[in-house]
Amino acid sequence: MRIIDYRGKWCAAAVIDGKRRRLSLGNLDATPENYPAAERSALDLAKALDSPLSDIVGDVVEAYLADSKAITIDYMKIMWRLLKPHCAALRVSQINRDWCRSYLKKRGRAPATVRKEIQMLGSAFRWAGKTGFVLELPPPSVPRDRWLTRSDFVRLLDAAAPQ
Repeated sequence: MRIIDYRGKWCAAAVIDGKRRRLSLGNLDATPENYPAAERSALDLAKALDSPLSDIVGDVVEAYLADSKAITIDYMKIMWRLLKPHCAALRVSQINRDWCRSYLKKRGRAPATVRKEIQMLGSAFRWAGKTGFVLELPPPSVPRDRWLTRSDFVRLLDAAAPQ
């Protein structure tokens, strides 16, 4: 997106759906003093164009995954593939404590696994600026402590030794 002078006013020039468009940045005269305000308006406009217009969970999460620059994007896509049949057609406001509890029962996996999936939904909703959802996360898993016994250590050392 570029900021251009069009008929004495600052506008944003962008390609939307393969077509070049000029978008208004408000009624800002094309003067050097108004350029910083035009830049702020252009950033707001770009964010509005990127965020989903819909309040449907599927649209919000798809837009979040498309925009996400997270390292674990493949893992997040797998989580979404598992979540999708359960909530893609719902509105964001329909995701509440009861839905989270029923999803935990339906999913039939460890609470820690379901916790990660529900947290990903919450991240997508917050990214889109949505409100009206209440998440109830299953409890986190208890960390495991395991110590090698002397015999375990000897077996590990023997297995690592060059033959």
